[in-house]
Amino acid sequence: MRIGNDRLTAPIFLAAVIVNAVFAVCYLIYGLVTARRGGQERGNRGKYVLLSFVMLICPVAAACTLGAGHLVYQLLSRHGVDMSDVSFSREKHESPLPADLETEINIVPMREAMTVADTGRRRRMLLNVLKKDVRRSLSSIALAMENADSETSHYATSVVTDVLSDFRGTAQNAAEALKRDPGNVEVGKLLLEHLLTALQYNLLTGAEKSTYAYMAANTAETVFRVSPAALEDWEYARITRLMDEQGDFRAAEQWAGRGLEYWPLKLEPYKEAMRLYFRHGDREAFFACLERLKAANVTADRETMEWIRFFRREPAEPAGKEKTAR
Repeated sequence: MRIGNDRLTAPIFLAAVIVNAVFAVCYLIYGLVTARRGGQERGNRGKYVLLSFVMLICPVAAACTLGAGHLVYQLLSRHGVDMSDVSFSREKHESPLPADLETEINIVPMREAMTVADTGRRRRMLLNVLKKDVRRSLSSIALAMENADSETSHYATSVVTDVLSDFRGTAQNAAEALKRDPGNVEVGKLLLEHLLTALQYNLLTGAEKSTYAYMAANTAETVFRVSPAALEDWEYARITRLMDEQGDFRAAEQWAGRGLEYWPLKLEPYKEAMRLYFRHGDREAFFACLERLKAANVTADRETMEWIRFFRREPAEPAGKEKTAR
C-alpha cells in the first residue's frame, strides 16, 4: 500500500514543480514587460527577478505567500484615501508661536544686568546667559567678574577660567603642530584664528596678553612666508592693531603695508593703516594712505570720514617738530 502511495505522490510533486516553474517564468516575463511599459524598469526589474527566483526554490509556498499578500493589498486599497486636507502648494506657511514673555522681558544688556539691585534677579540673568553659547558673550561675562556680589563673581570667574584653560591647551597643541610642519598653512590659519578670537575678548592681561599677541604675529608671519594670499584682509588689520597695542610701531606699520599690498580693494587694511597713523599723529602718512584709498575707489565708512575731518581741521605741525615717538 505504501509503495502505491509513493508512486502516486511523485508525479503530483513533479507536476507541482513544473507548474510552479512555469508560473515563476510567466511572472518574471509579466513583471519585466509591465515595468518597461510603465517606464519604471530601473529597480523593478531586480524585484521581479528576485521574486521569481524565490518561487523557483520554494515551490508552491512562495507563490501562495506572494499571492496572499497581493490579495490583502488589493482588499485594503479599495478604500479611497481622503486627500482633501493634503496640499501640494509651494507657498510657505508659517505657524506663529506664542512669545515666551516671561523670558523675553528679562533680556537686558549685561552691563545693565550688573547694575540691578536685586541680587536674585541679577544672578538669574547671568545664569540665563551662561546657559547659551558663552563664547559669544565672553566680553559681557567678564564684566561680572568684578561684581560686588561674590556668587555672581564666582559664576563668571568659573566660566572664564574654563574658557581660558581650553584656549591655552588648544593654542599650545596647535603651536607644536605648526612648529613640526611650518609649511602647513591650514594649521597656521587655525592657530591664528584661535589666537585672534581669544585676544579680542580682552580676557588676557599683562605679560600673558603680550605673549599671545606676539604668538599671533609670529604665526601670521609663518603663514605669510608660505602664502601671503592665505591671510584675510581683517587678519592683516588685526595683527597691525595688536602690534600697535604692544607699542611695536615698526611691526604694526609693516603689517599695515602688507595688508595694503595684498588687499588693495578692501577697506579694512586702509582703515587700520589710517587708524595707526591717526593715533600717532602722522599727517603725511595718513593722507598718503587716504590718496591710495581714493585711487583704489574703495568707499570709506563713517569712522574713517571722521578721522579725515579731524585731520583736516587740525593745523599742520611746524617744520622740524618731532612726531609721536615710534
